Amino acid sequence: MSESVQATTASTGVQNSPLISVYAYNHEELFCSDLHGDFSSITDLLKKYPSVWVRVVGSFDVAAIQPLLTIFNIAKLQLDHLFDHTHETHLTYFSNRLIKLSHVAFYDLEYEKHQSTYFLGERFLLSFHEELDSNIEKVTMNLGHRDFLIRQKGPDFLLYHLLLSSVDSYLRVVRHTGDGISEIEDNLVVYPNSFDMATFIQQRAKLTALKRDIWLQYDILSQLNFIDDLSDTDCLIRKDALSGFQHCVARSGEILNLMDSYIDHYSGLIDIYFSSNSNQINQVMKVLTIFSAVFLPLSFLAGLWGMNFDYSVSHWNMPELHWVYGYPMALAIMLIIAIGLIIIFSKAGWIGQRKKRRMERFD
Repeated sequence: MSESVQATTASTGVQNSPLISVYAYNHEELFCSDLHGDFSSITDLLKKYPSVWVRVVGSFDVAAIQPLLTIFNIAKLQLDHLFDHTHETHLTYFSNRLIKLSHVAFYDLEYEKHQSTYFLGERFLLSFHEELDSNIEKVTMNLGHRDFLIRQKGPDFLLYHLLLSSVDSYLRVVRHTGDGISEIEDNLVVYPNSFDMATFIQQRAKLTALKRDIWLQYDILSQLNFIDDLSDTDCLIRKDALSGFQHCVARSGEILNLMDSYIDHYSGLIDIYFSSNSNQINQVMKVLTIFSAVFLPLSFLAGLWGMNFDYSVSHWNMPELHWVYGYPMALAIMLIIAIGLIIIFSKAGWIGQRKKRRMERFD
């Protein structure tokens, strides 16, 4: 019962034929079939079964499915901008006791965004899908099990399962994003120089856009919870389906809270980045300071003994100039001072094994 479809629109405007499937069911029976231009059987199915789901996957020509729209009393204008990603998710009620839930986003296993649109009537659910996702296929497979609750309820309960699959796809993307944040954090601590700020800002923008999509879906699902206030829709969404929509709202709220924590985590990563850079700069400055401290007294002695004095004028004018071993002695004094400073820095824990042991103590 699982199908795969690829429907694309070429630049010339020619569209491939969509995959149109019908599933009519009650608790005891399930009828499923693919439709190829002849939609006359749908009328008989609507009379025989309490729940009929017509699923359209891929791009299509509205004129080609006009007989299908006529059966469900749906106008052509209601299919405008069907898979336009610039349009936001919205909910529409019609006077002929029809609910339209359009531009519902979901993500496939490759984390690519797609859209679906649903028309819910008293005995039917008409859905249009940009791509056939594994979550949608899972709902389709559940229809094949007579003991599943979805077979014992109406099309409103089927809509709940489809929306829940969309919410679950968001959760999968959010968890994938969380794994990426952990990887960035590890690289920041170990290899701060490999951090790309431009890529980081781009990823954060995607995360913010994802949160916006989830919020829109959360808002629409919240509106469905108050649909029982409209008398015209009492027969479309029953109490058991409303409980399911409330579950979707709660699940979406949890995802939003998780998204907020990830966005805050992203802000913390910037602080870690600048802190790591500061630590690296401090380490470099520390090394330079140690070298400067070692060579500073040596430079002082070299400058002192490099001054020009006349010993013939006074014996106080640098008598070291006439020492027999003055040069080796000067080098020895410089070497002793350098070694002494290195020993002092090592005992202070600035360099050497003592510094390493101090770091291991914190680990």
